[in-house]
Amino acid sequence: MLNLIIFPIIGIIFISFRIWLVIFKIKDELQFRRFYVSRLVNFYFCFMLIFNFKNPIFNVIVAVCFPAMIFTSLWDVNFYRGFKSRNYWEKNKNWVLIERMTMHPPILAGGLSLYIIGLEKFIPSNDLVPFLLGILIVYSTSFLLDIRLRKRYNWPNGRNLFLVMFISTSLFSLYYILSNLLNLSVIVQLMSLFVISCPFGTTTSAPSHVLIILERMPICITLPERLST
Repeated sequence: MLNLIIFPIIGIIFISFRIWLVIFKIKDELQFRRFYVSRLVNFYFCFMLIFNFKNPIFNVIVAVCFPAMIFTSLWDVNFYRGFKSRNYWEKNKNWVLIERMTMHPPILAGGLSLYIIGLEKFIPSNDLVPFLLGILIVYSTSFLLDIRLRKRYNWPNGRNLFLVMFISTSLFSLYYILSNLLNLSVIVQLMSLFVISCPFGTTTSAPSHVLIILERMPICITLPERLST
């Protein structure tokens, strides 16, 4: 029971804090930067937690943006280096620092966990609707709200951001498609052929530990009868 509520509670608390901090507390310091892509993705990350990783749309958004967030988080280095020398946020200097520290790290931790545990556990492989909706949501909101993309502010940063997002989406798509293809068919077929062709004494038998590994794989393909005898 605790596992069902701990992440939603964390998500609700965190998104409430982020909305208060970004939209209200330091709005004068951030100005139009409140709606930069990374901050939007941070909100989507919160929704992923609120839905306890069970909403594939928000899972897709975090997974798709994960490579891009690695790149944009590198810009934090310049932020920390010049933090003390910037005087236009003296009023809420500590809150600005907290905001930056709670922007990229949670997204990176959440995105990395999706890939480590396995995307197939969070995103259905036989349904493209969540995949397409997730990409549509993150791209539409980014182009509508991020001034770097909408009005080419501070160009070519906006162009670089778009290229990173496009590459990130392409990498995720490639990983997702290949992982599903490999997990669901190719690996099993190759392992089956390997087991059948190896000289285990007879061609109709195989070591028990190999059979156990094959039978426990999360796939929908039944093993050949020759392997189970």
